[in-house]
Amino acid sequence: MDVCFAACAVAQGWTSTAWVVANASLVKREGSAAFTAAVSHILAWAMLLVAATGVNIWTKTGPSDLVDKARRVVWKPAWIAGLGWSSTLFMVVAAGLLGAALGQVLVVSGELSAAVIADLRTQKVQQTAQTSLLHLLGPPSLALTGIIVSLFQEISGVGQASLISFICVAAGAFFCGVCLVLCSVGTTHLREFIGPFNAGAWSAFVASLGNIMIWGAIEIGQYAHVQVDSSTGTFLLWAVVGSASFWNLIVVTFVPPRIGFARTFCLIVTGKVTSGLLVDATGLLSPRRPLTAARCLGSLLVVIAALVQKLGSAKEDSQGHRAYDMVASATTETEVSTEQRLGAAQAQSPVLPSVIGAGAVASSSEYEACEHKEAHRGPGA
Repeated sequence: MDVCFAACAVAQGWTSTAWVVANASLVKREGSAAFTAAVSHILAWAMLLVAATGVNIWTKTGPSDLVDKARRVVWKPAWIAGLGWSSTLFMVVAAGLLGAALGQVLVVSGELSAAVIADLRTQKVQQTAQTSLLHLLGPPSLALTGIIVSLFQEISGVGQASLISFICVAAGAFFCGVCLVLCSVGTTHLREFIGPFNAGAWSAFVASLGNIMIWGAIEIGQYAHVQVDSSTGTFLLWAVVGSASFWNLIVVTFVPPRIGFARTFCLIVTGKVTSGLLVDATGLLSPRRPLTAARCLGSLLVVIAALVQKLGSAKEDSQGHRAYDMVASATTETEVSTEQRLGAAQAQSPVLPSVIGAGAVASSSEYEACEHKEAHRGPGA
């Protein structure tokens, strides 16, 4: 059975690339990356809202119950979650200019780097010399090497004007990875209180608002204009975009509790990188980029960096992996301690809190355990 869950994790990496390819293809038809990103998140929000409503009905969770649970949420991380998801706009732009594989390499490298920075801040309390040093510095070093190797071949032959655009888009893709970490932090916080589907629907809603504002600014500034395409192929691409977004939430909700988050993340990264190389080699996103030793080596180094980061972190104490606690508690000193809120859920789960992935560390059962614990503490806790 675990093999099936592992296959789902790899498939999630492939569907992530399919989402990027479909969006990049829609940009050519619709004329605006900001518009396609906004609509894709609106579709994801609609599908997640339907799923969340079904779960709420099944669990007999009424609107008043959700309101009561939401009152205990620290809302700054919850808003950060959605706005971080809005950054996927950079993934779409990067795929069109840099190729699917290099775009995924840069995004994953941004995620790993942000995770290391969070660990460096949280490990001021606890230091484990050589092991921590290898765990903290190894992944970003490998990822940086992979980026350099991958970029070297792409940059060759690029003119000076194009080089500036190339560098800006590459930086945007890397920044997207960092923002996805923030999305993970906020979603992990939110789902502890209102459950995974409600948290996913909220994040998609906020992401939609963020992309709508970006799209409006681009339209007002006349940097790009939407060209509505109502062909059958366009609707099929939109269906791929919405389905891929929904599948992502399904995987990150149900797979990590079965095979562990570290393994899930590594399998997703493997799926992203391999599918990106295949997409480039087949020319689904023109121009065609054949498989070369440099491209394969750069992608392999990033996969190894993910293995070192996540499988290494799974062996360490959870004290060094509470970036979510750090961000949530930093919002205000007068709020109830986040660590107190999540202590029960963390004790119940073999999956450590993490800053990478779409907040895939808390299942609905963990949330219920946390709520049960909260109910017995009393109002003075």
